[in-house]
Amino acid sequence: MIVHIVTDDSGSLVDDPKYKILVDRNGKIEAMAKGLDLSWAQGIAEDLVRSSGSTQIAQKSASWRRVPPTDAQRALLKRLSVPITAKMTKGEASDIISARMAAKSLARLEPEKATSKQLWLLRHEHISVPDGITKEEASKIIAGLMAKRRSLSG
Repeated sequence: MIVHIVTDDSGSLVDDPKYKILVDRNGKIEAMAKGLDLSWAQGIAEDLVRSSGSTQIAQKSASWRRVPPTDAQRALLKRLSVPITAKMTKGEASDIISARMAAKSLARLEPEKATSKQLWLLRHEHISVPDGITKEEASKIIAGLMAKRRSLSG
């Protein structure tokens, strides 16, 4: 089981960021909670990890979490456009970096939306296009259209 804390679409990413918790169980991703402040999201995620039997990683009281961020963490936070406060700890920096990296990884797992060319072709052929149709779904419909045309012309 892998637990991800990622930014949620609710709230402002700058003024009031919100987070959601996603759990990956053997490639099946399930949303566990959303619209959470970072501290709530961390607490829930840590409880999920502990309940799975993995306690070493999810110790809130680990001493390394209370020291200042490393130079490498500061540099990465800067590249991610995350403001670094004077009171920020290595643990907080780690949590923010993990959330951002998980969000990028999960974004790659989400299916691509149909292209404008695909949508144009489907509409041109008078095919009802459902909202949110994926690139793969559009490709299958278009392939079916082409196969039908070949069978009619041959």
